[in-house]
This record gives sequence, C-alpha cells and structure tokens, in this order.
Amino acid sequence: QVGTRACGDRLLSEVLVPAYPPGCKRILVSDDFYPALARDNVDVVPDSIERVQADGVLVRRGSGQLELVRCDVLVCATGFDLVHNYPPCSGRADCSLEGMWGDFPKAHLGLTVPGFPNMFVMLGPGSGLGHNSVVLMIEAQADYIHRALKHMIRHDIAALEVKQEVYEQSTAALVASFKGTVWDRSFCKSWYQTADGEVFALWKGATWRYFLALRRVNLQDFTVTKALQD
Repeated sequence: QVGTRACGDRLLSEVLVPAYPPGCKRILVSDDFYPALARDNVDVVPDSIERVQADGVLVRRGSGQLELVRCDVLVCATGFDLVHNYPPCSGRADCSLEGMWGDFPKAHLGLTVPGFPNMFVMLGPGSGLGHNSVVLMIEAQADYIHRALKHMIRHDIAALEVKQEVYEQSTAALVASFKGTVWDRSFCKSWYQTADGEVFALWKGATWRYFLALRRVNLQDFTVTKALQD
C-alpha cells in the first residue's frame, strides 16, 4: 500500500516493493524516490541484464525475449563488496590477511585475527550493523583498543595476538547465530553475506551486548609476548 500510494501505479509498486522481510537487506531511510520513478520521462526496467554494448543495455524480459534499452550514460551502482575490500596486510611469518580470510572474512569480536599481533581492525567482520548506528560499535572498539594499549604499556607487553581457538570459537558462534534470522540466506541475498550465503559482516545482537563483550580486555584470549628488558 505504501508503494502504491507513493507511485500511483500498482504494477510499478509491485516491482519496487521488496518481497523479502524488512531488514534482510539494508533499510532505506526514505521513500521519496518512489514518485520520481513514476514520472513520464522515467522507465523502470527490472529485467536481468544480458550484456552491455556500445548503444545500450541488452536485457532479457520475463518472456525470455531480448530487448535493447538505449542509453547515453550508464552508471554502475551495484552495491558493496566487503569480502574483498580490506587493504593488503602481512602478519607473522609473512602470512597475508587476504590469504587468511579468502572469501570468508572473520575476526574475534570484529577486532583481532590470529597471526597478526597488535593488529586491531575497526569495524571488522562481525561488527557491522543492520539495525542500529555503527558509531556505537566504533566507540566500543576505540575504547577497547585504548585499554589494550594502556595495559601493554603499563606491563611491558610487546605483542598481543588472539589465540587460534578463541578466534575459531567466537567466529563460529557468531555465524551460527544468524540461522533463522531475517539476515539468513533463506530470506534474501545481501552484501552482508559471502558468496555461499553465510553472514559475515554483521553483529546480530543488541549494541549494548557488544559494549559488554568489549568492556574489558581478557588477556586469557591472547598470546602475550613480554618486551625484552635492557
């Protein structure tokens, strides 16, 4: 009904209003674009793209027939790729972050990765949000990193490296927690997921639970390397 009122066109609203539940993909904060798409000089083409060629875009209609949509300018706004969007980074024994993560980025509490001592990832895998402001997560992470650095300075610690078993347990639990939720692949495909449909980008719970998880640095989760004494 919202889409129909905004567009004034029932057929158009059927194309534009999502069939998946709210939250499965990133939620838009406004529906002001609906009337613009209903204008006489605007065509909404929901069909799949077969290929792009010199004089336009060839689409495959629902009937299976190919049709050329002519255009002068093509703007690609296809969304995000968070899986392969991290900078090159080398860790202990020359291991690379890209090699460690492959097609499934993971981080303990969205912050730390084994093999990369003293590396803290801001807004890393498992700490994005689909239901609140990520500023809250950034603040919690900044406080956690600050506490970790202060403790390292006070106790002459040269390196903190999250333990492999801690990393595996926490990331496996987070991935499993998304089963049956609105973000699950059974509802839709989104950039929150890997190519295999596993949710890797988000924190599922309430933001205050993340604050509690990061309220202190648990040294038992880390391999601690003391600084060499003069």
